Amino acid sequence: MRKALIISLCCLLLASCVEQKQLERLGLITAIGYDIPDKSNPTIRGTVVMLNFSPELSNFTNVITQDGVTSKGIRRALNQESSHQVVSGQLRVAVYGREMAENGIRSIVDSFTRDASIGNMLYLVIAEGSAEELIKFKKGTLTYNFGTHLYNLIQQNVKDEQFPSPTLQDFINTYDNPGRDPILPIMGIDEDRIGLKEIGLLKGDRLVGTLSNKELFYLLIMMKGFGSASFDIDVPYDKISGQLYHSKAHKTAEEFRQGSVFVTVDNVSTKQKIKLVKKEPPTFKIDIKIKTRVLEVTDNIDFMQEKTFDILKEISNKQLEDGIRRNIAYLQEIESDPIGFGSIYQTKERKKELSQDEWVSIFKRATFDINVDTEFVRTGVTD
Repeated sequence: MRKALIISLCCLLLASCVEQKQLERLGLITAIGYDIPDKSNPTIRGTVVMLNFSPELSNFTNVITQDGVTSKGIRRALNQESSHQVVSGQLRVAVYGREMAENGIRSIVDSFTRDASIGNMLYLVIAEGSAEELIKFKKGTLTYNFGTHLYNLIQQNVKDEQFPSPTLQDFINTYDNPGRDPILPIMGIDEDRIGLKEIGLLKGDRLVGTLSNKELFYLLIMMKGFGSASFDIDVPYDKISGQLYHSKAHKTAEEFRQGSVFVTVDNVSTKQKIKLVKKEPPTFKIDIKIKTRVLEVTDNIDFMQEKTFDILKEISNKQLEDGIRRNIAYLQEIESDPIGFGSIYQTKERKKELSQDEWVSIFKRATFDINVDTEFVRTGVTD
């Protein structure tokens, strides 16, 4: 009995040692970028952020670049170059260079779905330039886990509703729906940090257009589960001069004629209703109800007057309707449908599933009746 106990204890200790050595030999990919280095051949360039474990040093990450015809081929080349066994079980973010995104990313996305070690919560993003440049913006050996840092940056923006979740699962679900197109964040370098630059609009798996962060708001308020971010109302002085106090004496007639008061408001809640009201020509009715509160103003507005809110409501409704109309016109121009008008059309028609080309033809000639109703529920903590 004693002999068996000693043998079991030795086996346990040996097993522990083997596991430690195995971990030290692993190179965990936390982020990977893909680019097209040369248009004349099918080679793709992979740039990986690899987390290594060392008993002598703190955990550190290396950036390695290799070319290959497929993503699996790139991993084989990385294993030949690295002293660690390269594994993808901790992959957090996949970055596509802009040129690759414009040519289509489906083949790379497919490789992720076939890899059981990669989770569905992997984030997909597009680089403003090349993925290699984005990932290597701090050269050499990194002292922190860059892949996790980029993942946390994207996750925080998703939680703050700056853009919809760009996970692998979200992309696949949207891509497989011919009545809706994916959107992905475009990340870029701003001095010494990485940040959100634009939102990429895709047609299928190809990048076909972009929206600024400001224009993105008008897109989000049409999407269920979004639209709680703040926005600015541009109020011309001549529209609200009767509701101003103190500052009027300090402004010339020309300043009142040309200037504006900017009112920052925060959405408390947004409700959207989009329906197909006419088949030919295709006509959609968009009703959006927004409850909002005033956060900040750039001049002295008298909020004790009831007429003040009537003016703000009228101007806000028009500004939002114009922004939505401008957004939809742009989407029709680039043939991208991230809102899912195609799904709404398909649900109403209940016929055979539309192909992407069939829906694009319908979408480009569709018209939209847009109505926004803004309600100001409170003006601040002193109300």
